Amino acid sequence: MMFLPQPCFYRQAAIDALDNIGRGWVCAVTTMNISGVQAAVGAGLSIGVLSRISMLPSIKSLTAELLAKIPKPVKSSMGVTTVAIGFLV
Repeated sequence: MMFLPQPCFYRQAAIDALDNIGRGWVCAVTTMNISGVQAAVGAGLSIGVLSRISMLPSIKSLTAELLAKIPKPVKSSMGVTTVAIGFLV
């Protein structure tokens, strides 16, 4: 996941929603501006939380069907959490 720093309504809403369904998540990057989220999400490098007005044409909404296809975070024996994303979000 890619977020804006706290306090951010969208960040907290996403965390709460994922926690409520028992879905693991990892904050891979925190960026200071919305254009950082747009660039990474638009390039398929991360999942982020954006308002509809902030979504560029290269960005898809994450549906329940797409969320189900994303591998859950896995802790390695070295304690490093990794997630592989094989499609554009």
